[in-house]
This record gives sequence, C-alpha cells and structure tokens, in this order.
Amino acid sequence: MSITDTTESTFDADINVAQPIVLDFWAPWCGPCKALMPHLEAISEKAGEALKVLKINIDESPKLAQRFGVRGIPTLVFVKEGMEEGRLVGTTTSRLNVVLEKWVGLRGLRSSVSGEPVPAVAAAVTWSSFAGRQDLKDAAVERIRAIADERSASPSKQMAETGALLEAELSIPASLFTFINYIWDLNYAFSFRSYPELRELIVELVSAIPVGKNLQSMPRQFHYDILYRSEWAIAQYFDDHDVLDFLGKLRSAHERELQGVVVPESEWDSLRDEAILLADMDGDRSRISRAMEALARPISRLEGSTVSVAIGRAHDDERREPYWSPQDVARTEAVYSKLGKVVQDELGVRPTSAGSELHAWYEKGKVIRDTWLARQREEDPEFWARHALYEQNVLDTRKKMADYLSAQLQARLAAVHT
Repeated sequence: MSITDTTESTFDADINVAQPIVLDFWAPWCGPCKALMPHLEAISEKAGEALKVLKINIDESPKLAQRFGVRGIPTLVFVKEGMEEGRLVGTTTSRLNVVLEKWVGLRGLRSSVSGEPVPAVAAAVTWSSFAGRQDLKDAAVERIRAIADERSASPSKQMAETGALLEAELSIPASLFTFINYIWDLNYAFSFRSYPELRELIVELVSAIPVGKNLQSMPRQFHYDILYRSEWAIAQYFDDHDVLDFLGKLRSAHERELQGVVVPESEWDSLRDEAILLADMDGDRSRISRAMEALARPISRLEGSTVSVAIGRAHDDERREPYWSPQDVARTEAVYSKLGKVVQDELGVRPTSAGSELHAWYEKGKVIRDTWLARQREEDPEFWARHALYEQNVLDTRKKMADYLSAQLQARLAAVHT
C-alpha cells in the first residue's frame, strides 16, 4: 500500500486509480491523527498494492474537507471507483483493522499490527476485605476524611497508589472503586455536591465496606444489573434488530461469566468485531457501534465503560430529545473541534506539566472559548437554544446516575453485611 500526500490541485489525478483508496483527513495539530499514522504505515506492509492511502491536510486543503463533509478528525473515507463506500471518524486501530479486513479482504491484520494487549490469566486470589483487619479499614477511612483539596486524586488513589496495590494491600477488588471513583468524578466535575458533602459521602461509602468479606462478585453483578436489569438497561434505547441481536449475545456471554464459566477470548474477539461492524462504515450508527465495542469484553474488564455508556445512551435517547438530532450532534462536535484549533492557534500546545503555566493556559483559553462561543450563539440563536436544552438534559442525566450509583452501592454493601 502506498501512502501519498494529496492536495486540492492533485487530488483528482491521485484518486484515479484501480485499487481501493483510504482518504486520511488529518492536521498537524491533531494528536489522534498522529497516533494513527504508525498504524497506517504498519498496515501498508501487509496490504502491498491492494490499498492506497491519500493523506489530506485539512488546513492546506479545506475545500476537500468541505467536499467530503468532514466535521472532525481523524476521518478515514473509504473510496472505490471514485465513490465513497463508508467512513470512520475518530477511529481506533482495532476498528480500522476489522473494517479493512471486511472491505478489502485483507486478513491477519489484528494478529500482525493491532498491538492489542493479550489479557493475562488471573492468579487465584483469596478475597478478604481489609485483609480481615478493622485497623486497616479505620486507616483507609481516615485517609479519605483527611483529603483537604478537592482537586486531589480519586478515592482509589487515596486508598492505594494503583489498583493492583489496592487489591494486594486491602484485598478489595479495584472494580469496586470504579463505582466509587465515578461517584466522586460526577459530583466533583458538575458540582452536584459541595466538596465537604462529597468527601463525607465517600467516607460513608468506604465506611460501609465490611471487614473480612469476599467482595469479588459484588461489583461484577452491579455492572450486569446496570446493563441489563436496571432503569439504565441498554436494550430499551434500541429498536434496531442488529443492535438488539448483538446485545442478546453479549448478555449471554456476561451471564455465563457470572456463573463461573470461562468464556473463550475468541468469543470476546468475535463480539468486538460484530460491534465494530454494526456501523457498517455508516456514520449513522458509528456512535452506537463505538458504545457497543466498549461493552464487548468480560465484566471483569469493563471498568468505567458500563457507566459511561449507560449515561450516554440515556441522554442521547431521541425519544427524550425530539428537539436534538444526530445531525445536531455532528454539528456540535465540529464546532468544538474547530474551537480547540482556535485556542491552540492562539495559545500554542497545552502545557503537559501541572503548575502555574498550565493554570494560566486554561484561564486564557477560557476567555477565548467564551468569546468565540458567544459569537456563535449570536449567529444562530435557535440552534444554541436547543443546544442549551440538550446540555441541561445531559446534566440532569449525570446527576441522576450519580445519585443512583450512591444509593445502589450503599444498599449492596449493606446487603453484604447481612
């Protein structure tokens, strides 16, 4: 596969070839674009002349970006005989591999260039929360109570530096703190509670963890219940047969996992492929496809995907938001993508180290963003009025999830005591 830079002046000649073409819309300031490039180069060694990649810098060729309706980058557009057959926006390497295998018939991409980690086989662990010691629990509660700065690390970081240490030192599954961290993050990021109230809530949750109990199955069951048996159950948001069929297969795999059956890694790979191909290179289902891909893994490895997907599907439910369409979502993403470029053009790349320089960058960036967005609202007040309704629904949904997680976790921990 050849990788060629093309421009508005050379594009029509460059695209006049027999083999399938991938149009890679990118920009020098786009980090994800740069991260994707080594993967495209690795694929080139596998594909040979079966595929051609044309790289299009949207800053230098804005008319090409407009011609193909590019709203965000990286965008990969798949073309055969001059006609678009599909696209991937903000893709991952695994999604690109699966689509290319189907579209061009390339085989073995994932085994040769995917770089996906192979999960380790977990060693047998005897779980006994706080190692059966009340003094360890008391010390953990005090570490949470002593947090003086709301910008401090998440609760799990206060308990132990890593998830592995959390499990090794306190014999508590790190997955349990996935939920506690999410409660912290939602309440802090959106100011649903004052900081003293939030800290006291986390103290209450950690205090509710019993001593000397095997808590391994509790967070896994919580993940399952959110996905399939709660008011947040994913299937309720779909009437698409393909999506519902996929969710049925995924639920079956998760049920068997909860029953202690070892689900083969090949089955999870197959589910991930099916989730990716739900989009069928069609932008109309790409967001759904990405959400299903995030869930297509063992419950023990879901981490925050369950909560984030549940929140996303709830606040993107068109039945609750007749005023907000997928086209509006795409337009908003394009606006904020352009805004990010405006800020970076003005201030340069964001500093990577915490400190006064980073703080000053954020403060100046906020002024630029507020001024720029004010002009956008003046130009199209009707769109931004609908956007405000959508944003309020998103906020209400996140608040509802934060309260749900808190109440459910307290109830489930209390049930372990009995």
